[in-house]
Amino acid sequence: RGITQNFVGDAQVLSNIDSFQNIAQVSVFWWELDLLEEDVMVRLGKQDLNLEFLFIDMAADFVQSTFGLSSSTAFPTFPDPSMGAVVLMRLTDSWRLKTGVWDAFASGGSWGFSGNDTLLVAGELEHSYALSDGNLPGVIAVGAVYESAGTIEGSPISSIQEYYVQLEQWVMKEGQCVDEELQGLGIFVGYYPRIPGRFTTLESVGDSLVAGAIYTGLIPSRNCDVLGIGVARTELFGGGTGRESVWELFYKARVTPRICVQPDLQYIASPSGVYSDSLVVGMRCELAW
Repeated sequence: RGITQNFVGDAQVLSNIDSFQNIAQVSVFWWELDLLEEDVMVRLGKQDLNLEFLFIDMAADFVQSTFGLSSSTAFPTFPDPSMGAVVLMRLTDSWRLKTGVWDAFASGGSWGFSGNDTLLVAGELEHSYALSDGNLPGVIAVGAVYESAGTIEGSPISSIQEYYVQLEQWVMKEGQCVDEELQGLGIFVGYYPRIPGRFTTLESVGDSLVAGAIYTGLIPSRNCDVLGIGVARTELFGGGTGRESVWELFYKARVTPRICVQPDLQYIASPSGVYSDSLVVGMRCELAW
């Protein structure tokens, strides 16, 4: 049990690595094949929906789950990825088409099959471009998700339709950090209207919105550090205010090429629509090898 369950009660889940319980599992495994001179890639196996879909690269360092894909959505993402088939197609140098189908309600502790005869189908069209004579890159993506009806732990879940549009844009560039990461100011926004179906539960999530900005290399001589600020809001169906809002501020400091330390501050208004506002202060440490 993490901070969400023990102290805050927020629906969007304040930490994107909160698994809700102690777990030991094979989370992902797949076989991948490139076709047509790598213009088409096919991936088969147990995989996370958020690896390719509903993902905003600029928001990757935020701790709050909804800046990625909140585990409260009941989609095949951490901690419950599932068996799926994904096809990624490079239409041109700037256009990509993504499609995928998953077992909708498998447990992360299984081999990826739920036995519920349920499906989740996702599609996304992504366009990369650059403004200011190619100096300020951006990405816009539009997509749709359909999840068939099923059951989770004996509770009926209605079919769900979700649509989304995501935009990320660099608005000022100073140079490049290590690994060719851009240095400067970027902004992003994502909007996720959802039709939850007739079996709306207390845990169901409706329309969501995220927006924010990051600045890489704000402090002189700290070219790879990242400062981020953002807001995430979602519609809920459990009574009370019927919504939850989160404001997050973080500073990710690269101590060494392999170690990052990230102080994080979140203010959560109306957790799950029914609890008192919470202020959460935390620290994340990242080791890479």
